[in-house]
Amino acid sequence: MKLLLIDDNRSLTTLLSRALKKLGYDPSAENNALNAVSAVKNLKPDLIILDLDMPYKSGLEIYGELKLDTRTAKIPVIMLASLSMPGAVRAEVFGCDVISKPAKLEDLHDIIERNLSSKSSRTELVPTPSNQQKREVYENILQ
Repeated sequence: MKLLLIDDNRSLTTLLSRALKKLGYDPSAENNALNAVSAVKNLKPDLIILDLDMPYKSGLEIYGELKLDTRTAKIPVIMLASLSMPGAVRAEVFGCDVISKPAKLEDLHDIIERNLSSKSSRTELVPTPSNQQKREVYENILQ
């Protein structure tokens, strides 16, 4: 399973990539938030682990862009957030798991497995004309 780690902390993505590789995943990392969406489109990962707080573009902005694009909307996302970040509550409302930093590897592994096993049931997260409210929420994030 291909995983994409999006976090501006290169040390964290390096360590996490090594640990996830030992668990049998195929991790890649993107450390520049401005390149995150194009990295997702190029790599087509099975799951994204996304830092909420990054310079230039927040994890919520990236998440909104991904959910508005039909090519990336169904990819499960796990948000990494500091406990003190109020944005974590907003991310939970959008329908993705949030895990606090520093994350325990076994907790992250459990969340990854749960998201991968329920990937096919995530179609309700995709904004459609019949789900205009959710589309408006994502578009407001991007403004």
